[in-house]
Amino acid sequence: MNFFIYPSKDTTLYKQKKLRKLNAGSDEVIELKSIHDEALGHDVARILIEFDLTGINDVKSELVDVKYILNLKLMQSDELLPLDVIEVFPLRKPWKEGNGRFIPSSDAKKFSPGANWKYADGESDKWVEGSNTDSTGGGL
Repeated sequence: MNFFIYPSKDTTLYKQKKLRKLNAGSDEVIELKSIHDEALGHDVARILIEFDLTGINDVKSELVDVKYILNLKLMQSDELLPLDVIEVFPLRKPWKEGNGRFIPSSDAKKFSPGANWKYADGESDKWVEGSNTDSTGGGL
C-alpha cells in the first residue's frame, strides 16, 4: 500500500548575512545549498518542510515494514556529485511559514515576517536561545 503525505508548509533559510532575515515561505522554489566560496565564505541555504501526519493514524494499524521516501524534484544542480549526501533532521521548535519570497538583496527592506535563519517566527523567537551571534540559527 502506498500512502502519500504532502507538505503543509515549507520555506528556505539563508545563512548569507544579507539574506539572514529573508523569509521565502511563499516562494515556489525551496533551495538547498552548501557552497564554499572565496567571496561569500560558506554559503548555506536550508529547507524547512512540515507534514500534517494526522491522516496517518487512520492507516497506522495497516503499516508493515514502513519506508519513508522524500521525493524532491531537482530544478538546477551546481556541483552536486553522485555521492553527495543530503541529511534530514527534525526541528526542535515550531516555526512560522510566512508569505515572503526570494528577492534581490537591494530589496532587503521588503522582507516579510516568517521563519528565517535567525528566528523561527521571523521576529523574536531565536532558533538557539541565548545566542547573540548573527550566524547561529538555521533551524537548529
